[in-house]
Amino acid sequence: MSGPVVVSGRTAAQLEEVARFFGIDMEWNRHIFRHAAQIDSRAFEVAIGALAQAIEQDSRRGITGRIRESIAREKAKK
Repeated sequence: MSGPVVVSGRTAAQLEEVARFFGIDMEWNRHIFRHAAQIDSRAFEVAIGALAQAIEQDSRRGITGRIRESIAREKAKK
């Protein structure tokens, strides 16, 4: 597990999309993903790719955004 982990540009872009969708702050959590990629880079690519594909195909994505906005408004009221 020594040395830098290099993932493909595609996987890096997919990871950014997954992080954005789930609201993950990559500056604070990059080490978690780096560790996962170090353990098994192929499994990491497959998992991130599957998540990105599910997000892309999720017909409820617009609904998810509206739900998150509604929750944020409710939290702001408190």
